[in-house]
Amino acid sequence: MSIINEKNFNKMKKLKLNFKLILATCVFSIIIIACSSNIDGDNGVNNSKIETLNIENFSKNSNMSLNYINEKHYIKFTSELINNKINSTSEVFDKNTNELIKSTTFVLDKNLPSYKLGVFKNIEEISSDIKASLTKNDWVKIKNSYERFVKELLKEIDSEMHKSDLIQSAFYHLSIFNTVIRSYDIEDCECTPLPAYFVGKSSFWCQEDYMFDINQMMNYFKTNKNQLFEFKDGEKVYEYVKKLDSKNEYISYKELFELRYSVKTYKDAILQNNNTNLLNKDREDCWLGILGSDLGCCGNYSGCCWVATLDCFLHDVECMNCDHWHCGWACEPGFTP
Repeated sequence: MSIINEKNFNKMKKLKLNFKLILATCVFSIIIIACSSNIDGDNGVNNSKIETLNIENFSKNSNMSLNYINEKHYIKFTSELINNKINSTSEVFDKNTNELIKSTTFVLDKNLPSYKLGVFKNIEEISSDIKASLTKNDWVKIKNSYERFVKELLKEIDSEMHKSDLIQSAFYHLSIFNTVIRSYDIEDCECTPLPAYFVGKSSFWCQEDYMFDINQMMNYFKTNKNQLFEFKDGEKVYEYVKKLDSKNEYISYKELFELRYSVKTYKDAILQNNNTNLLNKDREDCWLGILGSDLGCCGNYSGCCWVATLDCFLHDVECMNCDHWHCGWACEPGFTP
């Protein structure tokens, strides 16, 4: 039987302690490496994303140059006003190789009397022309990065600048990318414009890409049915959304729009009005049957009405005698349609 003296015993304790510290350090290092690998992987959890947006040049009335970088792409976006035309270009580069993946150009000619009405057709045509140049997977990657760029842009700029034609031009390119991606499922490059865009109430969106959160919508509807049912077809919308598969999280504007209107009639009316002088349009030629100057139209303008709601009608009736406090500076006393 061996006897361990106190000195040797303390030495062995020290060795054991050092071993435990080394072992703990190794385990901790492995955990850190594993976590780092997990963060940098493709599992959707990425806390080390590189995302920067630089506004190199911005003049609200003339031009803009933006540079955006994330972990996959470098995006250079330029927009300039020349002779009342908005020329915008989006260039998407591979961040690692600096190789240009895709460049898209969109021109908005504000010299045309009804220039907004032709936007959706231009987007459809551009999307159709460029679709075959990349795979669907490549387009999805570009769209995801570009969408993040637009969101970051809107966070960085003052809300009053959102309405600038230069800023708004960024939405046309997003619609092009979305339209290309959707075309792989529906075969055609289709884009149905939001009516609100025509009257300056919204940025440009294809109805197919403007999504509503179903749960949020139904939670509000359940406690505000009476408010919803006051609107024409409000009950129809409620019953339709209520019957949707519980697995659905979102519903597009177009799906709700089609419950109330014919998309074909709507788009045909846009094209027809785009090819004629809106100032001379008759009421029966308008897709909603009323003019922009009629009661109930959301806005007061020449040509056909593109957005009409019960709220706008009640507002217009109340403001026929024009109280500038809540009717706006542009109302005219005694106005009748």
